[in-house]
Amino acid sequence: MRNQTKEKYDNDEQHSLSEDGKHLKNDLMDIIAESGSNSLIEACSTYITSLLTKACTSKISNTAGNVFSNLVGRADTLHFFDDQLYNYRMKEAINNPLQSSSKSEESEINELKHYTEKICDVSHPATALDIYVLTEMDCLNGRGIKLFVVDNSGKKLSEDYYPGRDSTADDIVLQLTKEPERTSGWRTWIQKRFTGEETPHTGHYEIVRADGTVMPVNSEGQNCLYHAVALEISSGPGDKTQEARRLRDEVKTFLQQNQQKYAPVLKLQKDYEETHKSPGKYTISGGMRKTQIKENYEDKINSLDMAHLNENEQFIIKEYYLAMVGKHHNLKGIQRTKPNQNQDNNCNNVEADHIPPKDAFKKACKIMQDKGKQSRNEKLAKLINDKGRNGGLCRNVLKEDHRNNLTTGNSKAAHAVREELANAVVNGDVVQMLKLSLMAANPLVSDSLRREAGKPEGRYISTLSREATKCYHDLGDKQIVKGYLKEGVINTQQKDNLIRWLNQGELYSTNTSEYKNLLRVLKDN
Repeated sequence: MRNQTKEKYDNDEQHSLSEDGKHLKNDLMDIIAESGSNSLIEACSTYITSLLTKACTSKISNTAGNVFSNLVGRADTLHFFDDQLYNYRMKEAINNPLQSSSKSEESEINELKHYTEKICDVSHPATALDIYVLTEMDCLNGRGIKLFVVDNSGKKLSEDYYPGRDSTADDIVLQLTKEPERTSGWRTWIQKRFTGEETPHTGHYEIVRADGTVMPVNSEGQNCLYHAVALEISSGPGDKTQEARRLRDEVKTFLQQNQQKYAPVLKLQKDYEETHKSPGKYTISGGMRKTQIKENYEDKINSLDMAHLNENEQFIIKEYYLAMVGKHHNLKGIQRTKPNQNQDNNCNNVEADHIPPKDAFKKACKIMQDKGKQSRNEKLAKLINDKGRNGGLCRNVLKEDHRNNLTTGNSKAAHAVREELANAVVNGDVVQMLKLSLMAANPLVSDSLRREAGKPEGRYISTLSREATKCYHDLGDKQIVKGYLKEGVINTQQKDNLIRWLNQGELYSTNTSEYKNLLRVLKDN
């Protein structure tokens, strides 16, 4: 073997290739190298994306939350027809209408009326709610609607059926094609994601004939669903665009005339839309954009009945974003330090009031550590361990209202009240925790408790009237409750319990067990 002569390949056939052959060989090598490089980059990208999605989304800090949640993207998961749980809850709400109404729910009914106007506008995309209502109305003559959702390549994503009132009638069969719409280059898309702009999805309805053929629908704005239904129910040569608008107006009238029956459905739809605009199970905590908080707030404040307040009070509430709810760092970025200088008032600054106060979580953490206890409520346990610093919700209040609350300050009474809130936290009674917190954080209730306990009233003079103070606190109370539902601290049943308690005016009652509990704490201290 050692003596075997070595063959030389210096003059093999490759060296006799023509110039064209050499160029072809080089081109082929370039193609192979580029293909291998692309495959490697794609594999690495997929792996890194998987790591980011699984690991980083649960551990990334609140500081990076704004940018990261935008880059990860929310639009791909935030669509009604992809969420089977949504459809299930919608059906449950349809089959379980509210039985009665009361004066205390009047503000909520007004809010739903405002929301009905919004979703029935031609610029608002149709949802499952529109289909449910259409199948309940006479215009379909008892026909149901079968809906197939497919992607851009025709792959079926889901199938839903909305039965009509006549089981013998032929169903209307529609197909909804969904695809992400990217109208700009990747660099622009990345920049938009950094600033929080989402990539929208386009959804277009088509009619599926009995033989399986698909008929395209040409419509205006977001009226495609109604245009498709109009084509199916009327075979005449009339203007289908006007017919679609008429159908949508009929749905709005039907909802307004049956507001009580459809209130649970409207609430569910409204909650889903708000969830998709704010952090929850689809987004990173801390990644909610300030513009979204402002938009949510403006929707609420514009539907709030403030006719009993004077113009100056209405201006202050709106100008200061009073009752706006969110995380502390978000509210601090939105707050105004002064109203319009031309306004004739001497209003103090605005402060973000933690509800419950951070000190209550701090005390609860110490008690549980001393006792070696752990909360069974995972979200509540996170608030306790974090001592309410990042996870707790706040609402904007006037500085004097904040300072007059029983939860604020270093007095013996304030410490005792926060200790009582801490005990509710330790016991895991989140409903009691929020009831006591909302009462102690209300300047009107705080003054009532101080008077009855023989304690000095708050030192700060309120800028707003009692009615205006109550008005913006009532709005904030409900948003706090709904916020903790989204955070997972309370469940839907507990949320409904708290909203009912607020609607019935129990927060201001002096006869409740919660009021008497806080009164006892004050008298003992």
